[in-house]
Amino acid sequence: MPRASLAPSLLLLFAFAPEQHGRSPEHLLWPDHPTLSWSDFKGDPKTLPEGYAAITHSEISASYATDASGVRTHVQCWFVPSLSPVSRTGRTSAMLLQHEQGHFDLTEVYARQLRQAFAHERLTRGNVAKRVSFLADSVTHALDARQDLYDRETHYGQEEAVQLTWTARITKELEALEPWAVQGAR
Repeated sequence: MPRASLAPSLLLLFAFAPEQHGRSPEHLLWPDHPTLSWSDFKGDPKTLPEGYAAITHSEISASYATDASGVRTHVQCWFVPSLSPVSRTGRTSAMLLQHEQGHFDLTEVYARQLRQAFAHERLTRGNVAKRVSFLADSVTHALDARQDLYDRETHYGQEEAVQLTWTARITKELEALEPWAVQGAR
């Protein structure tokens, strides 16, 4: 029996600016809120495209600052509740929530990869803007492709066995990149 279309679920925004850490208080920062629940999805369900049950809006933001001691970079992963809608029927699906969580988790994987790339890059006042932009663009393109592959292979979370495989794979990637995780404000 065919299941209702659970449809694509990610909109990625990459924000880049010189050092700027502030975000709306409604944004959920990865280390402080890594596990999503349906109550986090506060977007208007009427904005869902036809056939969609949910959309996860996650972002990577990157910034840098220079001072006498050199260059500092800052990378964060966010979930934006007001831009993340879920349909009434979508709220009943644990598998769909697991799928949406996977999109947020993948965004964090790539935020960690970007932190790692920045740490291994020789950033100077003279090259920081160009190199940070290049690395951020590279990571963003890789994340976009990975999110698309995730949706295709899991059939938007409808293929349970494949979804479980992806969930385990993403968890292993997060664990492998743990040295590049940001500690929460707990």
